[in-house]
Amino acid sequence: MNCLHLTVRLGDEALHPVHRAICEGAPIERELLFQANPEGDLAALLFYIEGDHEAYEALLADTDQVEFYDLVPAAGGCYAYVRETPRPADEVFYDAFDLGGVVLVPPVAFRPDRTMRLTVVGEAEPLEAVVGTMEADERVQVDIDGVESRPGPSRAGRIGGGDLTGRQREALTAAWEAGYYEVPREGSVADVADALGVAESTAATHLRKAEARLVGRVVGE
Repeated sequence: MNCLHLTVRLGDEALHPVHRAICEGAPIERELLFQANPEGDLAALLFYIEGDHEAYEALLADTDQVEFYDLVPAAGGCYAYVRETPRPADEVFYDAFDLGGVVLVPPVAFRPDRTMRLTVVGEAEPLEAVVGTMEADERVQVDIDGVESRPGPSRAGRIGGGDLTGRQREALTAAWEAGYYEVPREGSVADVADALGVAESTAATHLRKAEARLVGRVVGE
């Protein structure tokens, strides 16, 4: 069993309108998602909010995709039950966690720095699939903040301190095959991007993260 602590950095298209408003200074101190259940064309979500409840209610009322909401006061904050129509940018998260074999540990924290932070548990291969699905979407960037592992009979052993995600391995493999690590260098980041079918900036990010993890293993960090 493995536990991944992730930070997902959200690009402009991936930011939910309410989260965007919080990032731009709306008076909300905390926004935590405890549950998200697809219901046909809608999704039902349960948030815990700390901050200006009236401001948060106004944000929900002004968001076109929100079909219904109800706020219930709680100690130190309030709960918000929301039913909304998922945006195309939301599908990457529903697709990732619909793969099976993993459990999303609540809450998911939406931060004012345009990130969401979450914890996922499961076996190595399903966890890699979840991370890889999100990494394949150029609207988000995924950072692995920490890994906790407990060896078991079905453990693949490919996720551990300093190990790589599937997408990072693909980038390294493409770079190796392109001659990127030859001396003198024969390939380029553009070659890696072409092999992966992504933008050069995305390929460069995958390579930097993979290289940083490998170097970390060598120097013991």
